[in-house]
Amino acid sequence: MRDISISNICITTNSSDRGKDDAINFNYSPSSLTGSLSSYDSSVLNVSLSDVWLIDIGGNAYEAYRAVQNSFKNVGAWRVAESGFKILGVTSVNFTSCYCNSCLNAGYNLKGTSYSSL
Repeated sequence: MRDISISNICITTNSSDRGKDDAINFNYSPSSLTGSLSSYDSSVLNVSLSDVWLIDIGGNAYEAYRAVQNSFKNVGAWRVAESGFKILGVTSVNFTSCYCNSCLNAGYNLKGTSYSSL
């Protein structure tokens, strides 16, 4: 799976659903791409989000594991039950003009991230 690009979108959830699900979380398997928006396999390359707003999210707004070449420009996370960005064990991640507010765990949860910039 390569070259995923999402731009100019606002994702919100019903506030009664907060705490139940991650908003954007791509789950990759050889046969399908399901769920919200993050990757669990390093074969998912070049995930790019620009002008995306994640509001009233029940879990993590954006979550990625072992992904390569993620790019975020003007991405915001507001009123999130866990972390705005949970990025674990990834490489080559770039954040430009991103913003997190009212995230109960952390705005940015970055562990094992290398060759990346905020």
